[in-house]
Amino acid sequence: DQAITHAGIESTGVETRFVSRLTWGFRIIEASILEMLYQNAPCLSDPALDCWMDDVELKILRWKEEVHQSASCNEDLALKPQWDEIELYADIAYEWILVLMYRPCPGLKARKREHLMKAFDAAVKVATGYFTQANRGYGFLKYVFHPCHHSFASAMVFLQALKDCKEEISDSYTLTEVREYLSCFSRFFSAIAERWPAAAHCLDDIERLWTPIYDEYMAFLQQK
Repeated sequence: DQAITHAGIESTGVETRFVSRLTWGFRIIEASILEMLYQNAPCLSDPALDCWMDDVELKILRWKEEVHQSASCNEDLALKPQWDEIELYADIAYEWILVLMYRPCPGLKARKREHLMKAFDAAVKVATGYFTQANRGYGFLKYVFHPCHHSFASAMVFLQALKDCKEEISDSYTLTEVREYLSCFSRFFSAIAERWPAAAHCLDDIERLWTPIYDEYMAFLQQK
């Protein structure tokens, strides 16, 4: 921080490392999910696990609200680009946590439909958030791996939910909306492929997996 010098710490100095501090708060929540669900089978009973997930969801919501509240209090125009960037990051990170927590994972390979539906909705917002970030002047993707990893994982749970939750999805979303949601992933990976050609392989995989699942969903709609 610029307020830290050889002479000491200036208590009235301008805080410039707030992005790192706020990101750290998100990483703690993310790490708790990885520890609980991505190592071994959860050590909690189903009711206790549901309570734990509710608590995590509340924590990430409060973290996102803290970011937006802190940004609204900023009066330094020089720091506004950083605050704008961390606000968008917070919106994406919130949705990513929902995907991470509610998708099939090593600890819970078979998820409840209500969990898949939460991940389905959040998955689209992860991809659209990263697409927005990639096209902002101040928030261009400095590193493409994590956005691609998050968006590809989100696409996979989107397709899984479309396969396993046909009834719920057809009751909640129109066919036009489902098609538009898929295009969010295509749009993101097409844009990133211009900077990182390997991202095109992600798009190829998504489109390959999409075809049979989409055909199955269409057959379901025709019979409904």
